[in-house]
Amino acid sequence: MNKMKNNFKSDKSQYEMFGFMIIVIMVVIVSVIFLGIYLKPKVPIAGEDALIGNFLSAATVYTTECFKDSEPNYRTLHELVKDCYLDSQKECGNGEKSCVVLNRTYSEMLKRAFVTGQGASISYYLLRADYYLNTSDSSTRQNNILTISSGNNSFCAAKKAETAPISLDSGGILVRLEICKNS
Repeated sequence: MNKMKNNFKSDKSQYEMFGFMIIVIMVVIVSVIFLGIYLKPKVPIAGEDALIGNFLSAATVYTTECFKDSEPNYRTLHELVKDCYLDSQKECGNGEKSCVVLNRTYSEMLKRAFVTGQGASISYYLLRADYYLNTSDSSTRQNNILTISSGNNSFCAAKKAETAPISLDSGGILVRLEICKNS
């Protein structure tokens, strides 16, 4: 009887040790998973990189308040950039200069899309539209058509930029948007 009691105590202690080891192994596995998640490097979200490109793509087809000859024939920003380069004095159907409408429309869109200032995620943005003899060679820039900026460039933690080309008979226009994100 004594022998059976000792065997029973021995079996019971082995089960306790086995249970304790299972608990320790589970705690180690969970700890490794949490450490892996916590120490994983922060990768920028793909959506942040696409934000500028999407803005430029949408802006090229954005319909402005400038119309050609009759009210139903409104001009897109893409067309206004061309108009502004080819003839800076060209007027819309309402008598306003196309370059003025272009500047105002882009300014309003940028203010809504990219909020800058204290507490904002974006510290600075710069939009430029330049004429190039050859859009594949940025050293051939001939003249600036439009420049709009907002914010403070000195607090730039990460700079991102995209371009949207507009073809002309000779050369082309590159619309470039650059944003600086706060740290």
